[in-house]
Amino acid sequence: MGSRDWGVAAADLILGAVCAGCGRPALTLCDECVPYLVASAFVAWPQPTPAGLLSPTPITPVAAGRYVGPLRSALSCFKEEGQFGLLPVLSRMLAAPVRFAEFHGPLLLVPVPSSPGAKRRRGYDAIDQLARSSALLLRKDGVDCRTRQLLRHRRAVEDQSGLSAVDRWRNLHGAFEVREKRILSGRSIVVVDDILTTGATASEAVRALTKVGHRPLGIAVIAATARKPGRAREVEKQGAVEKQGAVEK
Repeated sequence: MGSRDWGVAAADLILGAVCAGCGRPALTLCDECVPYLVASAFVAWPQPTPAGLLSPTPITPVAAGRYVGPLRSALSCFKEEGQFGLLPVLSRMLAAPVRFAEFHGPLLLVPVPSSPGAKRRRGYDAIDQLARSSALLLRKDGVDCRTRQLLRHRRAVEDQSGLSAVDRWRNLHGAFEVREKRILSGRSIVVVDDILTTGATASEAVRALTKVGHRPLGIAVIAATARKPGRAREVEKQGAVEKQGAVEK
């Protein structure tokens, strides 16, 4: 048994340390789960795609990995259990889509805002922390990149878990606003989040920024859920709802 193995055994005995990916004894992540948290970036259009991501100009979402298995568990441990030891690896994953998409700098990473309730429960803003750490990594690699929390909630929203694409859009539409008029000029905005599911959250962030004349260049996320086939009726319903929302604005 090597020195690291002895360290893991001791930590498990004294602290109950377990892998954030699978729950086996480990310091942060076990050797088997580490490869699942290595970025393999890809374009991740949600299906159905919210109209706000397509018009007036397409805003391509890029993800570092799929929201399954150890990556899904690690994101939950970081956000809900405060396992800050995961910040370096998750930050590297969030930086990967920015590199993959070759967004031309200078860049400004704008994190999707956590709800006030989530920040109180967790004691910190998880997405803001990830954005700041990722921007630091990108600057070390020579990318002119900064981050700023430009968005905030203007009204309460329901928990998104279990909601359909249409209900998520209804829940979030009009929920964000730009918190300050002074936006760093000359920088292209990239909206960042941890997970892309239906695209409702990212679309709302894009709507709020576009409204004040700063349409983002792209969207970068750590993980995207798998596309689900047979969503034609959902696409039709969402399109109708978004058209109605546009008329009412």
